[in-house]
Amino acid sequence: GKIRFNEFSSKIEHDRLPWADVGEWVDDDNAHLRYMLEQYRRSGFQKDRVMDALVIVAKHHKYHPIREYLEGLEWDGKPRIESLFIDYFHTEDIPLYRNAAICFFAKAVQRIFEPGCDLQFMLEFLGSQGTGKSAFGKALVGAKWFNDSDIDVGSKDGYMALSNSWLIEIAEGDSFNKKEA
Repeated sequence: GKIRFNEFSSKIEHDRLPWADVGEWVDDDNAHLRYMLEQYRRSGFQKDRVMDALVIVAKHHKYHPIREYLEGLEWDGKPRIESLFIDYFHTEDIPLYRNAAICFFAKAVQRIFEPGCDLQFMLEFLGSQGTGKSAFGKALVGAKWFNDSDIDVGSKDGYMALSNSWLIEIAEGDSFNKKEA
């Protein structure tokens, strides 16, 4: 549909509309929609009723972009996850790194299909600048779902940044203090 609900970002989005290209639904879109409805029917529409109808239509056309991405993948039969950190970061080939890779990927996928599921660990990549730590995250999930910004986890803006990201880089652990960790 032209109007849909993104379950990952919890936002209403639209395809190309008469007044806008593809994007997130914003306040200006509300005004344009009401204007078009009033031109069609030649009478006023209450803003609240139009917005309620918009939400209903969008949620009837909900989707989850990352679920769709994951469900569209086809495995070529080559095992890669277990040795990923060894191959990419040239870590020692020990069970710790192999198991960390398996757990990381399993939980990354599980959190998309079961939001809020328990996650008791966070990977920590140590290395000098320029060794590919951030590039790894971007390559893994794409720039759209990767966040390497400074995030204040205690603020509303920080929470919003977290909710729109699949993989988050916490540089130097800066965003956490003892109380928050």
